[in-house]
Amino acid sequence: MADNGGIQEVNAGGIQAIRQLDAEGFVLETTDGRVYRIALPPGVVGPMGPKGDKGERGVQGEMGSPGADGLDGRDGMNGNDGKDGVSVTLAQVLRNGDLALMLSNGDVINAGKVIGPQGPQGLPGRAGVPGPAGEDGSQIYLTSGPPNPATGQDGDIAIDTANWKLYQKSSLGWGSGNDMLPGANNLDAQVRRFNGGGGGGRSPRFFGMGAPSMPGGGGGSTTGAGLEQILGYGNALPTINSPVLVAIDAEGDAMLVDLWGRSATGTSFVEVAAAKGPGTESAHSTVFDIKMSADPPTLSFSTAVVAGVNPGDPPQLQVYVQSNQPLLELRGRVTKL
Repeated sequence: MADNGGIQEVNAGGIQAIRQLDAEGFVLETTDGRVYRIALPPGVVGPMGPKGDKGERGVQGEMGSPGADGLDGRDGMNGNDGKDGVSVTLAQVLRNGDLALMLSNGDVINAGKVIGPQGPQGLPGRAGVPGPAGEDGSQIYLTSGPPNPATGQDGDIAIDTANWKLYQKSSLGWGSGNDMLPGANNLDAQVRRFNGGGGGGRSPRFFGMGAPSMPGGGGGSTTGAGLEQILGYGNALPTINSPVLVAIDAEGDAMLVDLWGRSATGTSFVEVAAAKGPGTESAHSTVFDIKMSADPPTLSFSTAVVAGVNPGDPPQLQVYVQSNQPLLELRGRVTKL
């Protein structure tokens, strides 16, 4: 660029473009890629002259020739690497119908419900193949005396209610049976001694089922031994909400209570051992429980120790029974030990 009398001469290529910036200058771009900012001196505002007449419209000039293409710009710098993306590593529908997404960075996202409304019920499936026939169940027979050899199959049970013996049939037959009650088979005619023999000590006391009360023998003798039945023998037991007193031992501290209860749908035979301690405590335990028929009653027991009737009498041991069904009849005996 040269200076000729205050005029700057631009030694460059041709003018590519002129862009007005503001009232104080403009930008000049040359065809060789150079850019110049030209600053203009501020002008002096003179007085406004009179308005001139409108001049005639001039003739349109010819279109100028296209300018040359500008040079390509320089390449920009590479940008910074972006962060690694995440991916779904596990997707699972939870029990409540929400979709859980586990991402590769360890985050877990609950995507909300993804289970649609319940569809219409499907058609019934085809019937399955019939299963094999089950084994025959065991039968229970009530007999008066030993069961007939021709009666029943292997595994069946027979109860001899005349002698209170229990039989179970096998390939060898019914066998000789097992005693269900203490003592020999003829309960009402036998006496059991619990003091180890005669000659002093506590009198033997045996009470056959349903037999009337009789005076007890003394000194270990088996003659004239007393017999006692449960309280309310043969009566119905309509209530199932409260215990019913069935046996009292006013002299000793232990006894066996055998009960046979019949409801409208079955029968049960239960033996319970009851005892009292030196104080007011008592306890009981079921010795055996045999249920018969389709829906036999369930008998449950409780015990208590109460003061004697007269001053100086030993405490009484009492046994109570309840049933989950109304009983049409209740029988039994008490064996005081």
